[in-house]
Amino acid sequence: MEIDSLTDKERRWLAALREFRGVLDQVQFPYFIDTGTLLGTIRDRRFIPWDNDIDFGTIRTPDTHRQLAEASRILHAAGYTYSRTDQGTYFTKAPDIEFGIMFYERDGQFFRNEFRKLEFPYGPFSRIAYLIKAVQSGFIVAYDGHSPGKKIRNLLLKAIGSRPFRPERQFSKLFNLQIKEIKIPVKFFDNLKALELYGDEYPAPSPPEEYLTWRYGDWQTPVSKYNYWVEDQSIVA
Repeated sequence: MEIDSLTDKERRWLAALREFRGVLDQVQFPYFIDTGTLLGTIRDRRFIPWDNDIDFGTIRTPDTHRQLAEASRILHAAGYTYSRTDQGTYFTKAPDIEFGIMFYERDGQFFRNEFRKLEFPYGPFSRIAYLIKAVQSGFIVAYDGHSPGKKIRNLLLKAIGSRPFRPERQFSKLFNLQIKEIKIPVKFFDNLKALELYGDEYPAPSPPEEYLTWRYGDWQTPVSKYNYWVEDQSIVA
């Protein structure tokens, strides 16, 4: 693909992707492109136009959080806000850059993770209750932002958010936290395959077409309003 043919969004995303993967390589963090980013790579040979983030996955190891801490310091200095939960980590940068890395853990012949969905029926009161519970439970375990409000949130998490994870404290009647488990056969992540995206190579689940079928079913037909919460085929019934 000629660089001149890129949209403004693609140019921003591609520059951010190269910066981001350069930092991950610098700290020797293992990763692969995942879900929507992989789908765009295989089907469209580019980012999906209506996608809102860039997706990575990793297999959790004893070094995962140390490496991410190193990466977060570098990326924070480059203007990224960083949030790490029990299932994954997220890096965002204005105006529209967002990276998500899901942590997969092996369980027999599958790798597992979770989707989480939040509803806030009481507006800001629900959001405050969720933040307090997230800190108390250890669900949000690291955070670093640039705005004054985000800096205060970061200090709060550093003060009381590093305790062992206590899932019984995740929930409250003031907000609705739903959880769905997903499972991925180990064969897809055991032998990653290099795929080209915008002239660069990235590790990816293999065989990628079969993996996409496991996650999306009919992945060859574009769906602009895909709802992962109900449509991802890897969700455990």
